[in-house]
Amino acid sequence: MQQLPLSQYIFPNPIETDPEGHGFICIGADLSPATLFEAYTHGLFPWFNEDEPICWWSPEPRCIIEPHAYKPSKSLIRNMKKHNYRITVNHAFEDVIRSCSLPRSYANETWISEDIIEGYCSLFKAGYAYSIEVWQQEKLVGGLYGVTIGKGCFGESMFSTETDVSKMA
Repeated sequence: MQQLPLSQYIFPNPIETDPEGHGFICIGADLSPATLFEAYTHGLFPWFNEDEPICWWSPEPRCIIEPHAYKPSKSLIRNMKKHNYRITVNHAFEDVIRSCSLPRSYANETWISEDIIEGYCSLFKAGYAYSIEVWQQEKLVGGLYGVTIGKGCFGESMFSTETDVSKMA
């Protein structure tokens, strides 16, 4: 992991800024690795549309998955074995985030803009973002990406081109 420079931005305390836990904290800053790192260490993440300023969020409550408590369903395990999927880690970060940025059947756009892609790709190169890829032979059919800092692992987005594949990631 790279030693990141200090961020030039100081983020407000989410508890003081948003005591009711609605989530919106502030507007502004940039998406450099140092800024993203600083934001995540304070419980914030960026979420905005391409034509909007950068908005930072910290909603309550958050979903927490304890790895030792997770048990995949029997049908998911059967599906994985049936299709002979292969899972890799950090082999195709940019491909995964770009796939996550594609519009869904239920929405014409996503919040993952080119600026988000560039910011998280830089964070990945610095060693603070990750991807999990699901392959069927040589074709990427699903995956997810996120941020990892210390013992925290933050999932950002996932995609799949086949049923249940994103759950496998």
